[in-house]
Amino acid sequence: MKKIMNTRNFLASITLGAALSVTGCVLLAVPVAIKYYQSTREYVATAEIGMDAEAVYRTAVKEAQARSSTIKILKRDDSGRLLEITDGSQTASLKAVPLASDRTEIVVVADVPKSAGGKKGEQELALRIISIVADSLGVKYEVTKK
Repeated sequence: MKKIMNTRNFLASITLGAALSVTGCVLLAVPVAIKYYQSTREYVATAEIGMDAEAVYRTAVKEAQARSSTIKILKRDDSGRLLEITDGSQTASLKAVPLASDRTEIVVVADVPKSAGGKKGEQELALRIISIVADSLGVKYEVTKK
């Protein structure tokens, strides 16, 4: 009888472990939602990711510096985790906002003069920046429009 109980407990443990493992895989596979919307004069892209704000900000700076032939850093505020860049006609800012020690909201605002491509350029820049940072961090994402 004791052997049967031990076998049942063992099988129950395996079943519970498998269920938790499958649930964990499903939770890990859920992509981050990049929320994209238009405010009064600019386009905004935001995302919450499971990383600390400093790592997110360092990645954004690294990616901006890697593209120094096509963009210029206008403002770099390391303590505020704010980065402002331009490509000569488009301007955008990125801010890494800590929500918790392991959660960060990335906010990207793009403001483009109408002569630089209008709405399509604005959308493209805000989404492009947040996508580059997410890709560099290895974060899977989906874009949702508000």
